[in-house]
Amino acid sequence: MRIRFAPALRLLSLALVLAVTSACSRQDDTTLEPEGGYPVPFADSRPLVSDVTRVTMEPTPGGAILRVTGVTATQGWWDIALRRETGSDTASTERRYVLRGWPPVDAEGNPVPAPTGPVTLREVDAAIFLSDSDLDGVRRITVTGANTSRSVTR
Repeated sequence: MRIRFAPALRLLSLALVLAVTSACSRQDDTTLEPEGGYPVPFADSRPLVSDVTRVTMEPTPGGAILRVTGVTATQGWWDIALRRETGSDTASTERRYVLRGWPPVDAEGNPVPAPTGPVTLREVDAAIFLSDSDLDGVRRITVTGANTSRSVTR
């Protein structure tokens, strides 16, 4: 005598699948978005470094390092950085960056007069890594300061 469990087993499997899928399809209002939404991208308010004096591209595995030297108007500039400039007038084969930094300030954040001094004391450097995918199709990179700009071609 044979007992057939196949129909009962199929019915049990179907009930289990329905229970699991109905539990997974529940809508939950919790998200990973921070309360109040994501912050709006900020506009960099640091002034431009006066002059860009040197721009080099140093090949590395997986990309290149864009190294820039600039000269500030006075000594004591800090937080120097390269920021990508995006705009509709930029060709697809060109990337543009600006060299920005903060001039000397007092404890309250107010600008203070600083000595000018020789050029060697006013030189600042910044560098960024650009991956091969960042550089795909790019033939020219231009870095701009307040008074001058320099370019490097690949």
